[in-house]
Amino acid sequence: SERQLKELVANISHDLKTPLTVVGLNLERLTDPATPHSETETRRMASVAYHKTLDLQRLTRNLFEAVRMEEGRVSYRPVWVRLSALLGDVYKRYADYTDSEGVLLAGLYKDDCEVQVDPEKSWSFFDNTINNARRYTPEDGRITVEAKRAGPDSVEIMVRDTGCGIAPEHLERLVERFYRGD
Repeated sequence: SERQLKELVANISHDLKTPLTVVGLNLERLTDPATPHSETETRRMASVAYHKTLDLQRLTRNLFEAVRMEEGRVSYRPVWVRLSALLGDVYKRYADYTDSEGVLLAGLYKDDCEVQVDPEKSWSFFDNTINNARRYTPEDGRITVEAKRAGPDSVEIMVRDTGCGIAPEHLERLVERFYRGD
């Protein structure tokens, strides 16, 4: 239990350090009167800082969700949405972020149907998968969010990228909380 707590704190510290550093550096550059910036540079730095702030919000939500899961207090609030609207929202939410990193975001769906999702839980899924895909996709790469009907009452959503991929020995551990491969 003590080892797990130390591991948890180390993982949280690692996950918080990068976005905080990036936000701080971009805000420092933006507010430095000695360094002029073009409008494009200013927008890019503000966009990066904004998206890293979203990362911090996601990490915080995930921590609270992990505690609720441990305590058996997870609740779901599903609503019906059109698949095309869901993927359109995904694009709106992440396209600026991936574009600022030089990565193309695309969405594909084969059947536009209604799906029942918990919006907060689905954003947690998209935040985790798209942020990981962006982290490991090189500049000029591509992230594709693809959705298709998997059965009469189910839809399959896949996030694919042109990054390095996940080594086979790490696949079975992906569902472990705070697990991170090499």
